[in-house]
Amino acid sequence: MPSTRSLSSPVADYLLGLLVLFVAVFSLYMTARFLQPHPHPRAYHAFFHPVASAQDVVPGSSMTFDYDDQQWILLSVDEELYAVSASCTFRGSRLRWDENKGYILCEGHGCVFAHNGNILRGLATRPLETLQIKIADGLVYALRGPS
Repeated sequence: MPSTRSLSSPVADYLLGLLVLFVAVFSLYMTARFLQPHPHPRAYHAFFHPVASAQDVVPGSSMTFDYDDQQWILLSVDEELYAVSASCTFRGSRLRWDENKGYILCEGHGCVFAHNGNILRGLATRPLETLQIKIADGLVYALRGPS
């Protein structure tokens, strides 16, 4: 005669229920994590990257460099180094450092920016993006990200 034993037991039902609950909670967590917006519009790097030799930086002058698929202006003002975007925040026109006047000038619409990227005058409504700068081992390093 065939056995009439039940195929499930209370312990097996309990363990199966825990497994289903775990999978459901884990799935919800991963979905919520995936759908969360990234906190920063641009990707930040974890490490400083070399952009110039320290001996190439002449006090009071400027030089341009490429970093993170964008062109930047490296300024030496009052023994401090500043790195600002080489594109105007108004219409993206090219910027240049005017050594004689001590400001950054937009060649497209005449916007004027201070050496630290702040707006002095013109149609721009946002300051220039800046990079963190440090000097070590004879090199100038740049880092994009929160200060």
